[in-house]
Amino acid sequence: MRAKNPTTKIPFLELDDGTCIGETTAVCRYFEELNPENTLMGRTPIEKAQVEMWQRRVEFHFMLPIGMCFQHTSGYFKGSMQPIAKWLESEYLLSLSK
Repeated sequence: MRAKNPTTKIPFLELDDGTCIGETTAVCRYFEELNPENTLMGRTPIEKAQVEMWQRRVEFHFMLPIGMCFQHTSGYFKGSMQPIAKWLESEYLLSLSK
């Protein structure tokens, strides 16, 4: 699997010819290019910009904090990293609540 997807993260898409595409946005763009009449990423410049804007907002202001919280407070990664229990009090996390 690592040879197909070096980050070892999901999702990734393996095509019939063996080509692998990782990352959700890249996979969505691939499908949209195959079927442009069924748009996933917007039709007009403003729609495309708004899709990109919301995707980045979810990634940075929702998924990243959840992932970091899990990483530092769940204990799941304690054997492979040094969790920081006080991460919940970090300036980064506090800035998101403002």
